[in-house]
Amino acid sequence: MGKIDVFLERENVMGRWRSRMLLGLTMYFAGFATAIYALAPAPESAGNSDAVAYHSRIGSELNSRSEKFAIVFNSQMRKCLSFAEEKVVEVSEVVKAKLIEHQSDKTK
Repeated sequence: MGKIDVFLERENVMGRWRSRMLLGLTMYFAGFATAIYALAPAPESAGNSDAVAYHSRIGSELNSRSEKFAIVFNSQMRKCLSFAEEKVVEVSEVVKAKLIEHQSDKTK
């Protein structure tokens, strides 16, 4: 009876693995299908010129905000990089001084 219980237990584990894999693949493809649907272009003959104008206005506002954000982010990132470069130079000088001090202590 022990061998049968082990076999059934192993089948249960394999069944869970298969169920998890099936669920994972289903969710993956559902997300992929949703992304394709969301990114697909709307047909031009929709007849909603007000909606198209509204969406184009919103898109241009988002684009200008995005450009402003990119300019500010770029300037702040450059400040951060220049600060990091300065600190690297300072740390390298300290490390060189410590190495020279350590080597001079070894030779004494």
